Amino acid sequence: MGLMHNRKGQAVVEMAIFGGLILFLLGTLVSFLQQGNDQQYVAMETFRRTLEKACNYVEGTGMGAGASVQYTNFQMRHNADVSGGYKKGNPSLSSGSASVFWAVPKLDKAIKPQTLIVFKMNENENTYNYRTEFVDDAHDKYDENGVPRQKYWTFQIVNIDTKSNTQFSEKTVKEEDGKAITNTKTSTLNHEFTPAIKYNIVERDKDDEAYRGYPNGEDVKTLWAPVQYVYRDSSDGQYKYSESAGEAGVARGKVWKTNF
Repeated sequence: MGLMHNRKGQAVVEMAIFGGLILFLLGTLVSFLQQGNDQQYVAMETFRRTLEKACNYVEGTGMGAGASVQYTNFQMRHNADVSGGYKKGNPSLSSGSASVFWAVPKLDKAIKPQTLIVFKMNENENTYNYRTEFVDDAHDKYDENGVPRQKYWTFQIVNIDTKSNTQFSEKTVKEEDGKAITNTKTSTLNHEFTPAIKYNIVERDKDDEAYRGYPNGEDVKTLWAPVQYVYRDSSDGQYKYSESAGEAGVARGKVWKTNF
């Protein structure tokens, strides 16, 4: 009899371990599939936004419609978290980039179309004019006749730092009376995301691939460093990040009652 009980106990332990392992693997698979879906969505969204920005840009001087646009998109999403945490999720950063040339000169073939550099960090977006803010016509790769210059300047992204600070707390309260058992679970998520885009202007030589010059110095500069906070979008329920979200974070709660 004792041997039989030992075998049953061992079977229960083995089933618990095996079941826990299965749940962990399923959770990991779901998280992996979510990340893949997010990455594909961001890549497709980035191209659509680039196309729209390039097509609809109007310079306003009669020289042409459209522009050359280089668009970079970063999106933080929360996926399934196998480590637990009520409504916490596992933050994962997806990115995409695209370049579209859409320009129709109207007056002069020598007129160069505008070149825009666009960065979208979650729900915030900044647009920069390449020729007026980074490389002017005098240092462009081609001169006014379309002839390549021996030396020219280029805009170069050196690094994109992505720092974040997460604070999460959860609480479960159980109340019993003569009629029912009421369970209440709540959680609070605060997440500060502070990306910083670093860049420099580099001089290149068309005949020397190894040549590097730094007309503005070798020290990298910060192009954009937004401070973003997590919030829950009221329209689709997704966790998103914005500079205007504030530090309140996301509070979630659930109540379930078992009547006697």
